[in-house]
Amino acid sequence: VVGVASAFATAVMWLCSFIVCLAFRGLQSTLGASGVFALFAVFCFLCFLFVTLLVPETKGKSVDEVLELLGGQARSVKVAPTEFVNSATSSIGGAVFVRGG
Repeated sequence: VVGVASAFATAVMWLCSFIVCLAFRGLQSTLGASGVFALFAVFCFLCFLFVTLLVPETKGKSVDEVLELLGGQARSVKVAPTEFVNSATSSIGGAVFVRGG
């Protein structure tokens, strides 16, 4: 889930950067340089308000806590017991790591 979300966020960021670069020249000829930067500043301020007021803080929370906070269902993770460890796996501190692919 984290990898997909990170990839999606990165793609959206690059798309937004492309749109800004594409629109800048046309807006600059219409609004002037200071008008374009003022427009972008207003947009950034509105985004700041959105994040500050509507997006919940998730720092220090587990994935399950974040899912519950956002209204999703917590996932149940099954961890293989260490007594079933064979030659293809190794156990370190109770965690099971699978070697190979």
